[in-house]
Amino acid sequence: MARKFVSPITSGLLSWILGWGADVVVTEPESFKNRITEEIKKMNERY
Repeated sequence: MARKFVSPITSGLLSWILGWGADVVVTEPESFKNRITEEIKKMNERY
């Protein structure tokens, strides 16, 4: 199931997206995809 919505990019949105784990795919904007990627890298380093 695909969902598309427009939202300001906030730390709350970042947390919400990460909460979906592998069940979510961020397709755009590229800057937000990069931010998600960096957060996942930090989590991998920690755990």
